[in-house]
Amino acid sequence: MKKNQLFLMMVLAILFSCKEVNNVEAPAETTSSKTHSHTLSYTPVYYNTRDTIRFTRPDDTYWLSNFRSDFGNDMDRDGNPTITDPEKERMRTYGNSFRTTMLPNALSGAGGQTSSAKLGASSSKTLTFDVRFGDTYTGFEWVKGGKLFGLAGGRAYAGGECTNAGDGWSARVMWHRYSSANNGKAYLSPYVYYAGAPCASGSSVAYGHEFNAKYFGHDGTGLKINTWYRIKIEVVVNTGNTTADGKLKVSVQDKLSSGWTTPVTFINKNDLLYATVSAGRTVNLLYTGIFRGGNDSTYESINTTHIYIDNVAWSN
Repeated sequence: MKKNQLFLMMVLAILFSCKEVNNVEAPAETTSSKTHSHTLSYTPVYYNTRDTIRFTRPDDTYWLSNFRSDFGNDMDRDGNPTITDPEKERMRTYGNSFRTTMLPNALSGAGGQTSSAKLGASSSKTLTFDVRFGDTYTGFEWVKGGKLFGLAGGRAYAGGECTNAGDGWSARVMWHRYSSANNGKAYLSPYVYYAGAPCASGSSVAYGHEFNAKYFGHDGTGLKINTWYRIKIEVVVNTGNTTADGKLKVSVQDKLSSGWTTPVTFINKNDLLYATVSAGRTVNLLYTGIFRGGNDSTYESINTTHIYIDNVAWSN
């Protein structure tokens, strides 16, 4: 009897210890899969340079695994994942390009997507990508404008944040159309947050600078729907914390039936103070978000429309 009791106690002890292990591990794994799956399910890559990404996949959802494979990771400036579940549903490969769907009556990530990827840090980078506004099926609503790809560093300021701390910057491209200005023509502009343009005293909000630089297409008549544009952004951060010698150059080509037009540079600055602390004097983030905004209803569309991206590449 004693032997049987001893055997039973040993079996129960083994079962109990297994149950304890499962109870400890399972909740942690479940919690991780809900909140930190991005950091556990893949190994991030931080590309210094990247050969051309062409999105040559079958028409389908642009899965998170596709984004990570193409861009190395899906991280924001703090290393957190950037793509929400609703945003995933608005990202597709379509016609061998990367398509973002933008919803009506919605701005920023609520209507498009606000993804980004951390890069290998360097003092300069050149980013190129092709963009097409709309297609022959759904057209495109320019409304007041929205954001496209760009480069950033340090705190990668955006969204009305003040750059007074001097530890970050961003340089993206926007599209615009104002019905009451420029004869209603749509155009591209730079959109730059930098330490040399801090928030005014007593203010906690500031927006990117466009330097009155505009690109209205190769013939000056305005951007066209369903036309490819090749954008090249060149950034060199300032060489010292107080030296305003940072560079920004943006050029564009239009794709015509005869081929690509000659590049046109519509901004070429060499006097920018991107950052005033060493931690901010770097290029280490790629903004890949595409969305409408602006911060008011004049940027909202009535219908669902699309923006297409192709041939993305960057180098030091």
